[in-house]
Amino acid sequence: MHFQQLITFLEVAKRRHFRKAAEHLRLTQPAVSAQIRGLEEELGITLFQRHPFALTPAGKAFIPYAKQVLTLMEEGKRAALDSENSLPEEVTVAISSGMALPILSRLLKYFRQEHPQVRVTIRTKKRNELLRGLREGEVDVGIVYGIPETRHIRSQVIHYDTLTLIAPTDHPIARVPYLPLERLADVPLLALSAETEEQQLINRLLGARGIDPPVAVELWSVEEILRMVTLGFGPALVPKLALQGAEESGIREVRIVGLEVQWPVTLVVPMQRVLSSGFRQLMDDICGIYPPEPEA
Repeated sequence: MHFQQLITFLEVAKRRHFRKAAEHLRLTQPAVSAQIRGLEEELGITLFQRHPFALTPAGKAFIPYAKQVLTLMEEGKRAALDSENSLPEEVTVAISSGMALPILSRLLKYFRQEHPQVRVTIRTKKRNELLRGLREGEVDVGIVYGIPETRHIRSQVIHYDTLTLIAPTDHPIARVPYLPLERLADVPLLALSAETEEQQLINRLLGARGIDPPVAVELWSVEEILRMVTLGFGPALVPKLALQGAEESGIREVRIVGLEVQWPVTLVVPMQRVLSSGFRQLMDDICGIYPPEPEA
């Protein structure tokens, strides 16, 4: 079994077409057909039904294992390159969209100042897409809210965030120094989309306390929420970390009495990743860009 056969198999499975896979791989269609036929003969199974074209049940079952073999090969290459305690040449870091802006600036500053030789790609993703990217090898390191409950991910809590209420300075809520938690049930809030993992976490935290605030507007990012609050569209419950580095005038924080909850910010890497000394150093450095934990 050759690695190119696995690459070809996954490309055909992805594109559902021998010719399109051949074009993408810059191979001839007969070469692609020969690689698939050779792989099927070695495995002793049929991976694709030809007429009409479709993955067989065996082919579908083989996909995650083919991906794992290629991922392990790539990890082995990285470990060999990093064996002298050098940093990886390329790193893809994904940040959950609910915390993107404040973390993005810190990461860019860190890589620019400390490791300008590392080619870094920083992506913002929905939490579930980020975790899938880790499993499939598209992302090297992720930063998310909460602790993912999956055996495919290695997690390290690096900071504990809190939730805070923000309001336009001319909003009635902004005139009080604090707000009892139960009052939130009557306050229409700007919120993240209910499809986002961050808003689902917020809803679970409030729901556990019997609070279900009405939602005035749903938005896709904390940056959009901050902008809408600044423009006077109403209050919002947001992670406090989102306010760091955000020089927004026209916003006032209001403490919520009874919502002294700590929300973990977590560094996540694929469980199958070989943690070389160089990569461990990179993880430690990324952890170091976070602010100190809030005082009790």
